[in-house]
Amino acid sequence: AKTVLLRDLIKGEETNVSYDNLVISTGAAPFIPPIKGTEQKMEHVHVLRTLNDMKAIKASVNREGAGRVGIIGAGYIGLELAETSLSLSL
Repeated sequence: AKTVLLRDLIKGEETNVSYDNLVISTGAAPFIPPIKGTEQKMEHVHVLRTLNDMKAIKASVNREGAGRVGIIGAGYIGLELAETSLSLSL
């Protein structure tokens, strides 16, 4: 039928959405590149793929502060994180 069921978990509503082509993009596994000096400071190196990853980043910032943030990756998540970091003045 070329439709998917869209379920709004907040509103509790369901809608059938039609499509011509469907791409299921499940994402990739996080990768930490071998950057010199990071091996001694892995508690300050984070990946962001899940809500728990974000909670760990937030806890680290709240615990230790973050004067400077380096973001490796210019995919959607990296760009969103960069924008959020700027708005929070991290």
